[in-house]
Amino acid sequence: MLFSQIVRRSPQWKRAVAEAEKLVSYSGSYLSLQSSLSDEEANLALSVRKLLGTKHPLLQTAKDLFYNGNNSIQTRGLVVLLVSQAANDLKRSLSGSQPSTSAGTDCSEKILTKQRHLAEIVEIVYTANLLHRGVLDVAQMTSGNVEKLKLGNKLAVLGGDFLLANASVALANLCAPQVTSSVAQGIADMSEAEFLSLKHPDRALPQDLWDRTIYLQSGSLLAHSCKSAILLADLDDQSLLDNSFTIGRRVALIYALSEILTTNGSVNNKRETPEIDMSRQETFDWLENQGKLAIESINSSFPSSSGAVRSLKQIIRALSDRKCLV
Repeated sequence: MLFSQIVRRSPQWKRAVAEAEKLVSYSGSYLSLQSSLSDEEANLALSVRKLLGTKHPLLQTAKDLFYNGNNSIQTRGLVVLLVSQAANDLKRSLSGSQPSTSAGTDCSEKILTKQRHLAEIVEIVYTANLLHRGVLDVAQMTSGNVEKLKLGNKLAVLGGDFLLANASVALANLCAPQVTSSVAQGIADMSEAEFLSLKHPDRALPQDLWDRTIYLQSGSLLAHSCKSAILLADLDDQSLLDNSFTIGRRVALIYALSEILTTNGSVNNKRETPEIDMSRQETFDWLENQGKLAIESINSSFPSSSGAVRSLKQIIRALSDRKCLV
C-alpha cells in the first residue's frame, strides 16, 4: 500500500515521522535502497525512462522510491527501529545497565546493528513486493505500447527478484534462525495475499476478509519484524514477543484504514489497499479503536520513559486520530 496520501494530507503525520527519524537517526528508505542497489539503481532508472507515456505502474513506484525524498512510501523500517529502541530501553531498565558501547551497538541511538539491518531488510522486502505487484496482464492487449509494457513487466519482475535476493542474503547474515524463520513467514504471507486478491479483484471486501487480506499483504511482515526486533534484543519473554507481534499487526491495519479514509474510500491503483465494505463512520470507529488497542499494547510492554515509545505512540495517534484525517 502507498502512504503518500497520508503524508500529503496530515501535518501531524509528517511531524511525527520527522521526530521519529531524528530519534533513531533514520534517513528513510531512499538511502537504504540506494545502498542496496548501488550501480544497479542507475541502470534501473535509465530503463524505467523507456516506459514514459505507458502509464505502467513501475513508473509511479520508481518515482516514489527514488525521487520523493522525505515523502517516502515506506515507514515500516522506522517502526521496526522504534520497537527495537523501546526493547533495548526495556532491557536496560530491567538490568539497571547503561547503553552499550560495543561494536554490535549503535551507541548514539541505542539500537543494535542487527536491528538496524533488520529494518532495512523489511523495507527492501516490501519494496520488492511493490515492484512485483506492478506487473500488468498484457496478454489481451492488442494496441498501444504493448512492447514497452512488456519491458515494464520484465523490469518489475527482475527488480523485485534482485531486491528479494539481497534481502535474503542480509537476513541470513543476521545469523539468527528464529528471526530468519519469522521474517520468511511474513514474505510467504505476502505471496498468499496476491492469490487471495485474485479471487476478489473488483469488489469491496467484507470486514473479516479485508482484515485477513491486509494482514497477509503487509501486517504479517511488520508483525513478525517487530517480534524479531525483540528477539535480537535477547528478550525471550513470551508475553512481550506476543505484544510486539500484535503492535506490528495493528500498526499495519491502522496504516491501511488511514489510507482508505484519506482517499475517501477511492483507491484507483490496484496495488494499493483494497476497498472495504463498510460505511465511513464504521471505518473511522474501527480505526480509532485499533489505535487505542495499539497504544494499550505499547504501554503494557515498554517503559513510558522511553523516547521511542513516545514517538511510536505519536505516529499511531497521527494515523488514527479522526481530526488528523478529515
